[in-house]
Amino acid sequence: MAEDTVSHHLTGERITFLQADPLVMHNDVPAGEARGREHSHPSQSETFEVLRGSYMLVVDGEERLLNVGDTAEIAPGTVHRGGTDDGALLRITFTPALRWEQFVRRLFAGEPAARLLHHFRDEISLP
Repeated sequence: MAEDTVSHHLTGERITFLQADPLVMHNDVPAGEARGREHSHPSQSETFEVLRGSYMLVVDGEERLLNVGDTAEIAPGTVHRGGTDDGALLRITFTPALRWEQFVRRLFAGEPAARLLHHFRDEISLP
């Protein structure tokens, strides 16, 4: 897989896809940017590794500050969200990949989240 980067149409958040399955990507999160609302991945685990900056991960309502070198694995079905005050570069792995890359591409291009949630039920759900 050749590296391929997409940018969110509003926030400037950038994701670079590095590997197809498991899906490995770099997520460059701008300062002050939250990564959406609470959600879960019904059929996927998600692993975070902080490469630059710090990232506040909230898992089942419990806050965990991740700094450079820290990792966290989110089990399938676990409600979570995250954000950063100062900006962060994350390495995120989805296992299995399913269609997460397609979801991100469509969301970042501006497709309404409500429509995407209907089409990507195995990849994401809201509490």
